[in-house]
Amino acid sequence: MLTNYFDLNSKHIKDIFANWKERKNKKEIMTNKVYVCGTLYHLYVSSLKNIEAQSQGIKSLLIVNDHTPNLPLMARQLVEKNFFSDYCYIPFFAIRRKLRSETNYIQRNFIRNKTIIKFVENNSDINKQSDFIRNSEINLFYSLGMNSFYFLNRFKENVFVQLEDGMRNYNPRVNNLKALKRKFILKTPQGEGRDEQIERIEVKYPEKLPQAVRKKGVKLNLQNIIDKLSNNRKQELLNIFFQGNTLSLNDNKKLILITQPLSEDNFISEDYKISLYNKILNEHASGYEIYLKAHPREETEYKDKLDKEIIELPRNFPLEILNFYPEIIFDKGITIFSGALNNLENIKKRIFLGQDYDKKLVYRKRIF
Repeated sequence: MLTNYFDLNSKHIKDIFANWKERKNKKEIMTNKVYVCGTLYHLYVSSLKNIEAQSQGIKSLLIVNDHTPNLPLMARQLVEKNFFSDYCYIPFFAIRRKLRSETNYIQRNFIRNKTIIKFVENNSDINKQSDFIRNSEINLFYSLGMNSFYFLNRFKENVFVQLEDGMRNYNPRVNNLKALKRKFILKTPQGEGRDEQIERIEVKYPEKLPQAVRKKGVKLNLQNIIDKLSNNRKQELLNIFFQGNTLSLNDNKKLILITQPLSEDNFISEDYKISLYNKILNEHASGYEIYLKAHPREETEYKDKLDKEIIELPRNFPLEILNFYPEIIFDKGITIFSGALNNLENIKKRIFLGQDYDKKLVYRKRIF
């Protein structure tokens, strides 16, 4: 019995070593890059990141979903201008609704991984790209939700990188108990960079990452990439992200208010959201010319509803594109909890009000 025990454990150790060696070898031959994007900011970060990869002759695939308007259009234009080799559209949010309506409790909870893989592959063209993806480094944002869960389950042997996604990187919703439940009971990805496949987390402030994943943190300096871009390449990116909109700011004392889809995401009602932003402007905007940048998914028409006069910036571009214009300076930037404020280089004073600014915005954490 004792001999069998050591034989079994010896075999187990050999298997572990073989798997490690296979992953190491695979990592060395993974020359492709895949970027899984759900927002304009994801598209912006991926475009800048991939410029470096392209300079080394690396091929790339941009994957976009139906979370934000215009993503498929911009993805196609980015491929046409050779910022990526190809793109693929997966309607993850429509697939999630379909899954919820067509599956039972057991399928959604106890065979969740298989169910997600089946629904994604039956309702998109992702299988056409599977060979390319299998030999790629996969770049995710935040690593929560169906889109991340699909890739972490379907391509378990791949190398993954988690990229900057704003404040959510630094304010985790998955505690140790939840992570253990997901890993050992539900057998699903833990999320937020905890999974073993995610080798590094590239963010602006790696020292602020949650303790559980801080050792994976790597400094991401997008401004260095921007500074090295040729004027022609910068203009091509600006043309794609601005989508025909123009930007004109004067030299007056300026404040920028960054709003969020609080009513669209069912935090609060539309009327309450308007009253909240009126309160913020009354508290902080006296003496400033007010610029407002609404989230691309917002449906609110602020210009007709706010008490103070505002200049609304175009919605369908990532606010961080303003980093292309070092001459544009805002004296004050204010938001409730949008990470975009941290990503702007040209703000003199930043004001984060936080979710506890109003009791209706407080996220109630689940223990398990």
